[in-house]
Amino acid sequence: MRQFNRVIYGLINVHLKSALHIGGSDEEHFSMAINGNGEYIIPGTSLAGVVKHYLCPDSTVRSEKAALLGDIDGESSIYFYDAILHHADVEERMGVRIDYKTGVAEDGGLYTNYYLAAGAKAQIRIQMFAKDENEAELERTMFHEIVAAIAQGKIRFGAKTRSGAGLLSVDYAYERDLDLTKEEDLDAYLEGPEASFALLDEKKNGNQISLKDMADEGGNLWVLRADIPEGLIVRSGEKPDIADAVNMSHGGDETNFYIPGTSLKGIMRSYTEKVVHTLGMQEKVLTDIFGAEPTDHNTKAASHILTQDIEIDHPKRTLYPRIRVDRVFGGTITGAKMCAEILSKPQKPLEIRVVVDQGLDERNKKIANAFAFLALRDLGLGLVRIGGGSSVGFGRLQGIDLSWNGNKAVFEKKRLNFGNAENDIKERDIKELLAALEGD
Repeated sequence: MRQFNRVIYGLINVHLKSALHIGGSDEEHFSMAINGNGEYIIPGTSLAGVVKHYLCPDSTVRSEKAALLGDIDGESSIYFYDAILHHADVEERMGVRIDYKTGVAEDGGLYTNYYLAAGAKAQIRIQMFAKDENEAELERTMFHEIVAAIAQGKIRFGAKTRSGAGLLSVDYAYERDLDLTKEEDLDAYLEGPEASFALLDEKKNGNQISLKDMADEGGNLWVLRADIPEGLIVRSGEKPDIADAVNMSHGGDETNFYIPGTSLKGIMRSYTEKVVHTLGMQEKVLTDIFGAEPTDHNTKAASHILTQDIEIDHPKRTLYPRIRVDRVFGGTITGAKMCAEILSKPQKPLEIRVVVDQGLDERNKKIANAFAFLALRDLGLGLVRIGGGSSVGFGRLQGIDLSWNGNKAVFEKKRLNFGNAENDIKERDIKELLAALEGD
């Protein structure tokens, strides 16, 4: 332990904005750390690893921040406690592996992922030691950066974070600074960290961190707002008393449904693959932007396209009876009656959010934004479908508007219209993005 005469306590109260993926390399089994009371936790080591990678992305570069977080020459002066997750429900999500070359499901590609559902609450507790005021000021600055990065979705936890999992929403954050040269502060330190964290949790004896202007994902943000005019299927599993397959929903009341961020990412990648082949572009651009394919375990490349779950708020639910037909003989297969649950006309429009992060060079950033624009535009026009049942007319969306970093274009009469007002997406800017797809 380094010498210190200042101690800073940081407390961040959060809740899961999206589901937290808790599967490891084995997707078929539930696995997550628990404490002695049987509560699910995000281990302090995991928190520290994610935060350190964010604050010091290049481990070969030595800096004051890296030294405080524990570089090769010494231990960390910043300690992360386990984050206990309260009101945590386990959620199963069925998925199908898609062959991106053919655009169809792989043989035997059905799998299950396990998550902790959105809404679970937790506290991220950090204790920082400093030898003088300069070091204490740097640690306070780092704590503010951590709070902002979590609020903006730049720091996410768990796996599948690039497909929307592990997003946290910050409810409030406090810090408390103790000067151990003062008798009163020394007595407070000797009471132990739990006492200081308890005071912060009660919003006493601490400074509140302002969350104003922190709710910004960073990077280039695309938002498609759309309605479901005809019907949508996002199967979660079988419930024979209702339908052969019902849709994915949060909690047990089955009023708030969702399309997983992984489904959106798969659709965008499959669509982009077709664009790349049509334009004769090099396939390397897919890996540069979307990362390695899920089946490629030898290539370590993260996606620069970030998606989120798409919430479907209180939709109309309809049971749709169907029969299976023998495609060889043209007759009905015996015992082949089935019933699907169809969602349509939610109370609020769907909000499909896609972020192109800042980790790309300028040309690839334009290409990634061009891919995002084309995919979301064609989703809004109903030319690309989402969910199941596309062969029988389901999954078509009706776009309302598409925004890019706050500027907007409106869907009208089966086309996307650009305007010239201050807050409109300018057609010239879109042409500049699309021009980056040429000459690959």
